Amino acid sequence: LFSCDREADEEGNNGEYMVTSYAPFTSEEWLEVVINSITYRITVTVDFSITSWSALQSCISRSKNGTILTLSQNLTARSDDSALLIPAGKTLTINLAGFTLHRALYYGDTGDVMKEDGQVIVIESGAELTLSGKGKMKGGYAQKGGGIYNGGTLNIDGDILLTYNKAEDGGGIYN
Repeated sequence: LFSCDREADEEGNNGEYMVTSYAPFTSEEWLEVVINSITYRITVTVDFSITSWSALQSCISRSKNGTILTLSQNLTARSDDSALLIPAGKTLTINLAGFTLHRALYYGDTGDVMKEDGQVIVIESGAELTLSGKGKMKGGYAQKGGGIYNGGTLNIDGDILLTYNKAEDGGGIYN
């Protein structure tokens, strides 16, 4: 999960240690490093930005139950991205924090593309998602639940606008 390397300073002397994470994490993590027979416990806190649709899915998949993921920018799905999947057994919160999740399949006019997994978010049976903060979810286009297909538990705790989502059943939310 982590590695620790010592970087040289400007004069080429041994400088600070750099801790690198090889997988996203969403809570405080720690590692122990032994340097000259002394064991150091290093605590690493979360300080990252979710900058893409796939990065958000990765954080959802790897997060521990009870995690709160907070957006720091608008996220738009690419054409090869799937719906954000909240898998069975997962309990988490996504705080939109004033930003938009845009699936980019439905625009309300031409260029609309219905996909089998065209929802913005799919919540599987046995999963629980809380959407919090203020924000928008748009651009989903699916047979059921253009915005959200809810097979589990959905809590909305904030000012969440589901707009420009299209479906045969449940344009915003299918329960």
